[in-house]
Amino acid sequence: MQTIQYLLPKPFTLPRLCLPYFSGCSLGAFDIETTGLSPRKDTVSLIGVLSCEEEFCRITQFFIDDPAEEPALLEAFFSFCRLRDVLFHYNGDAFDLPFLEKRAQAWGLSPLPRCKGFDLFRAARLSLLSHMLSDLKLTSLEAFAGFHRTDTLSGKDWAALYRRYLQAPDPGVLERLLLHNREDLACFPALSSLARKIDLHRVLFRLGFPVKAGRTVYYVQSIKRDKRGIQAEGAVLHGDGPQNHYLEDLTFLADEKGRFYLGLFEDREPLPQDWRQLNLLIIRHLKALSSP
Repeated sequence: MQTIQYLLPKPFTLPRLCLPYFSGCSLGAFDIETTGLSPRKDTVSLIGVLSCEEEFCRITQFFIDDPAEEPALLEAFFSFCRLRDVLFHYNGDAFDLPFLEKRAQAWGLSPLPRCKGFDLFRAARLSLLSHMLSDLKLTSLEAFAGFHRTDTLSGKDWAALYRRYLQAPDPGVLERLLLHNREDLACFPALSSLARKIDLHRVLFRLGFPVKAGRTVYYVQSIKRDKRGIQAEGAVLHGDGPQNHYLEDLTFLADEKGRFYLGLFEDREPLPQDWRQLNLLIIRHLKALSSP
């Protein structure tokens, strides 16, 4: 397996709009390339990951030219996942993640480490971008965000070129394979600029978001509001987790399986109505639970 690294020329800075949700989290992004669309008969050949640090963004690509190396490829990616609180991807909920899970199962590997995956395709589909653009292909969002790629391969073209490379390895062909995956990742910092165009607070109320509180990370996955108040449910990871709390206007339950339930009730004062204030209310209470 080859490991190739590439530094992006500019550091990544979270837009101010995103800070309440992702500040303090270890962020990354990923994209996979496969030999086809069926995880039963096709394999993962390249996984690219983007790690966002304070001063730079690094792209690391894990590439194999022998299908027998696929377990090592998957394990390298899983090791990366264990170091991240949030992984951004594009349509990974529908394709990349299920494909990876099934390939891991095929090799008898441990499941994909659990962390918060944030699908930018689902966010775009829930946002005004679905009405502003003719389609929600990644290349369309890239152009809208001002990111211009030089790669022109489609996924089908990539798989065909990869098969050609296996028959006759060539540095020029390898670079084309890597470039396609690299630009799928290099666009993510540019796509963050779209946060202010998609009604981010409403989208995250629908999709959920992470809350980093000390060593504990809460992954809010479902939010419901009714006449009584607001309820949030999700997973607790990366910490010992707080004890159960029962207050006049708050119920918090966490079980041994890493699930949590948070109920905020209107015993004292009405809850806010707008998405931003509702999200921030959940964040504030979850952070308070982990305070010493």
